[in-house]
Amino acid sequence: MNILSLFSLLLVFLFIYYLFKKTGLLNENVKYSIHKNFGKTNDSPIILGGVYLILVVLLFFNSDLFILKFSLVLIFIIGLLSDKNILPSPRVRIILQILVLFFLVFYSELKIENLENYYLNNLLKNNLINLFFTVFCFAILINGSNFIDGLNGLLSGYFLLTLFSIIYVCYINEEILFIYEQEVLIIFSCLLIFLDH
Repeated sequence: MNILSLFSLLLVFLFIYYLFKKTGLLNENVKYSIHKNFGKTNDSPIILGGVYLILVVLLFFNSDLFILKFSLVLIFIIGLLSDKNILPSPRVRIILQILVLFFLVFYSELKIENLENYYLNNLLKNNLINLFFTVFCFAILINGSNFIDGLNGLLSGYFLLTLFSIIYVCYINEEILFIYEQEVLIIFSCLLIFLDH
């Protein structure tokens, strides 16, 4: 990732921030949900991070990641509809998320192959069990992240540490093939840019 790419990411962030602040576009409505008020101020915070990340993924990620891009946009739309209270039912949201995750995991051929446990690894050799388990793990990650995203910096900090660990392990271990280095560095840079917002 070069300086021009970082500058482009910063410009995209500043443009979105200015647009949302000026127009009040996608202001988060916290009146319908008490838990959304925790850690919030009265100045009606904007839904910025998700919009910024989706735009960055669409603009800067490699074109061969179409399934990932499409799935992330669908997950973002589900979250946005939830935040705007258009999709208030948690049951419907989780069903929609699971359907999107099945699409992502199945068509991207994502698998969890090693849990460092002989019995669980034998179970994961079954493709159907592996599919369901991988979808379950992604669903837990998405919904667990949603619990802490209202506290400024906590979710961004968590993912920054996770991505830093991945980058570090890949660089010190030459046996690991780091296929999507550019995309990981882009997300890392994005998280740094809006960590404070």
